[in-house]
Amino acid sequence: MGSCVLVMAMKGADVYLMNVGDSRTALARKTQNNGRPMKDSNEILYGDEFENVHNLSSCQLTMDHSTSVKEVTNIFVPSSL
Repeated sequence: MGSCVLVMAMKGADVYLMNVGDSRTALARKTQNNGRPMKDSNEILYGDEFENVHNLSSCQLTMDHSTSVKEVTNIFVPSSL
């Protein structure tokens, strides 16, 4: 058994992400026809409008906070164990 927590806070143009457990955050961005992210797109989509968006790219923003990740284990598990 385990648990996961994912928290996002926005302050102005800044976004803060915090996670515990094997959860992660991904950002989806609308892309141009050449696959590059659109510049400064402020378009807001509601409800069924997402069904018409076919040109999205994704970017992982956080990593898993799990003992299966070596970097996390090195921080939280003493080397003498």
